[in-house]
Amino acid sequence: GITLRKKFATLLGFQSWAEFICTKRMSGSYQTVDKFLTNLQTKLEESGKKDHETLLKLKEDHCKNLGVDFDGILNAWDTGFYGDRLLVTKYGVDAEKIKEYFPLDHVVETTLDIYQELLSLIFEELPKGIYWTWHKEVRCFQVKDKESGSPIGYFYLDLHPRQGKYGHAAIFHLVKRTASHGAVDCMLCNLPASTPDKPSLLRHQNVVTFFHEFGHIMHAICTEGIGNSTRLAKCPRDFVEAPSQMLENWVWQKQVLERLAKHYQTNESLPDKTLESMIRAKHVNVAFSSLRQIYLSRLDLEIHGPNPPTTVEEIQALVDRLFPSLSLVEK
Repeated sequence: GITLRKKFATLLGFQSWAEFICTKRMSGSYQTVDKFLTNLQTKLEESGKKDHETLLKLKEDHCKNLGVDFDGILNAWDTGFYGDRLLVTKYGVDAEKIKEYFPLDHVVETTLDIYQELLSLIFEELPKGIYWTWHKEVRCFQVKDKESGSPIGYFYLDLHPRQGKYGHAAIFHLVKRTASHGAVDCMLCNLPASTPDKPSLLRHQNVVTFFHEFGHIMHAICTEGIGNSTRLAKCPRDFVEAPSQMLENWVWQKQVLERLAKHYQTNESLPDKTLESMIRAKHVNVAFSSLRQIYLSRLDLEIHGPNPPTTVEEIQALVDRLFPSLSLVEK
């Protein structure tokens, strides 16, 4: 596929697939993307190295407390673990305790309420048995304009993992809007299911993900136009994430968090101190994590560059060269 893309781009007069595809994006050109990534990397490197040193020191202290050898390396599998320890020890943000305030059913109901208020819509859940579905757990909602009462479209929610299901969070457009009916879209997630002893509880990051993905549903259903001529279908590919990235910031607003949070046992909202700590810690390690995103961007550009790798070994060599130098992580 990589080689075919290179041939395709050459036939169109471009040196690489990366150069060709950038002309179809908001960035406009490969040079713009390259300059953006270079400037961003320069601005992030110093802070990213400090983040790396902080996590490495946490690992060293942890190894010392456990009485095990410290290898002096921050591996890829260390970053999430010591990132969580940093949030707990320095900022008082314990994701496992905080998730007790985010039972799934309450988060879903409140998220839908917020979007209805924000976009002046009405969501009506359809009774089981009257709509086509692929699993008994899947829910379906009709969307109406609040002012006119006119139907706009439908969306499915498929929230829990099961064997054979797509393993990520994503939106799928099932039916395109026409002159006679609205769009039908599906939101797939893999959020934990409830057990007989405890309801499904979400980490705050899962709440952010749910709010973000539902933003894609709204983008698809509320967009103007029909068929392949909707504003969603015609918008640049690198704009698709913009609405949801904007909307997910609501989940960091105190007023919204107070609505979304309700302890699964006491019905209490998040304590102000915890809420303030979460907001204060929002950008912890952001430089370090952003450098990883730059690595992924650079890897993509190199794979689709003027001299793309042609074997698995060449791709692995490219990863081995870029990953430690850009992400600051050894393995």
